[in-house]
Amino acid sequence: MKHTNAALSDLDTFVAFLKERLPRHRIDMLRRVAAVTFGIVQAETTRHRKIAIHLRSTATLDSRMKTVARTFHDAGLSEQDVQDILLPLLPDGKLIFVMNRTNWKHGQADINILALGVLLGDVVIPLVHEVLPHGGNSHSELRIALVSRLLKSVPAGRWRVLITDREFVGKAWFEFLRRKWIKRCIRIKETTRMDELLVREQYKNLRPGQVRGLMEKAWVYGSLMQVVATLSPQGERVIVASDLPLCDVLQVYRMRWGIECTLTRHEVSRSGFGGHPHDRARPHWTPLSSAQSRVCLDGADRRMARRRASHRNQSPRA
Repeated sequence: MKHTNAALSDLDTFVAFLKERLPRHRIDMLRRVAAVTFGIVQAETTRHRKIAIHLRSTATLDSRMKTVARTFHDAGLSEQDVQDILLPLLPDGKLIFVMNRTNWKHGQADINILALGVLLGDVVIPLVHEVLPHGGNSHSELRIALVSRLLKSVPAGRWRVLITDREFVGKAWFEFLRRKWIKRCIRIKETTRMDELLVREQYKNLRPGQVRGLMEKAWVYGSLMQVVATLSPQGERVIVASDLPLCDVLQVYRMRWGIECTLTRHEVSRSGFGGHPHDRARPHWTPLSSAQSRVCLDGADRRMARRRASHRNQSPRA
């Protein structure tokens, strides 16, 4: 993040940085954008009143609130403008990306946004998004289009992994990510088939905090992947399919839970990354020692190997 400290050192420097990145925009508008951006950082919220308190101005609070509202409404920054500002500020090396969808009601209308962003600490910075014309889940074609848009600016070689929730599954989607060499860390539903067996049947006897996985990869939505499972204190199975090494899968997926908690803490979950209602309560996974992990993994591997062999023996031959 070589440019960050210089660009964000003070308001005037940030305005100059914005003008350098967005030369077609008026300087007065960029100054308002910079001031509101600093206000958001200081207020740790997107609520206009709290942002207005942090604006450096002798105007009344009501006047400053109008400035904030006008900036949000009239800034005229395109998605490409936002990328032109943010991409030079990202750290060097590989990055972790998160896809999520937020959906709420405004009167009778659905506000449904699919977003893809980069993980920095415990915050996700959206880089591309799409407003869905309906409520409910997204579909593979739209997700593929969103990733393809970001790949034009951030090549696959800079993607360490893409983290997503249970909604973002499907054979075409998994295959697209595999062909683009994007590593996946995706929570899957209990009704997903793994090597032709239901996942919930293969992870029946989990105890809260226990982590269980396979020493060999399994077929999930047409892709050969690592599959790791744990059980939350509430009794909910958390099952994740990934291209990452076995020992890293849950550690990486845990980052998504941290994002949910951060959004709740800062009261911006309606305007940032939302998530499945069941994901609101973060499960407290108990870290296992390396010896305990090996016991769980080896034991699960032996049991599942036997079940797979039994399933193959019972399956009719083509």
